[in-house]
Amino acid sequence: MTGLVACDPGTLSLGEGVPAPRSSVPHVAVSTSAYWVREPLALVGIQRDLGREDEQILGLVNDTTLKGDNFLLMLAGSQGGADLPAFQLKSFVERVGGAPSPFSRVSDSDLRSGSDALGTYFWLEYRSGAQTNCVLAIRRLGLGSRILPARAKSLDVMLRNCVLGPIELALAPILADRIGSSVGGNPSGPRLMSPLAGPTL
Repeated sequence: MTGLVACDPGTLSLGEGVPAPRSSVPHVAVSTSAYWVREPLALVGIQRDLGREDEQILGLVNDTTLKGDNFLLMLAGSQGGADLPAFQLKSFVERVGGAPSPFSRVSDSDLRSGSDALGTYFWLEYRSGAQTNCVLAIRRLGLGSRILPARAKSLDVMLRNCVLGPIELALAPILADRIGSSVGGNPSGPRLMSPLAGPTL
């Protein structure tokens, strides 16, 4: 397990393999009751207000020896509504600071796809040896399926997860049974999520 996320929440966004900061706005640590999803593998959470969207990053357990940290990065946007624009893969990766290690490039042609109760999700695979498997997974959630963070009308999600086990285990944090509900709910009122169209360049 990497020690970075366990010892200093403020360094999570600067950790090796985690996308670089996109602005000078600092992250602040958040309690588990403020996490936007129910994630049992989360070791620490940080968050910041970027104006038109809020960003929350959860540092996840990593039992592999690969360089970099496992994380779930979420962008809660205040723009949009029932008809969100098509998800732009290239612009999303740029928004979050680029593809994390060990993924050097991301394109639509490389993506695999699956679906669950919340709709479609997409991922890349990286395999190291017989047991270590990594995914870089993304999905967009909009109005229609569950409570969103306050002010949000969409939730864009990126998962970097390397595990000692199958790809299905690596994908677990971005699937509906984990990401389909929040820890504490939303006291400001219901804002729901729904699946959206797939990534386009």
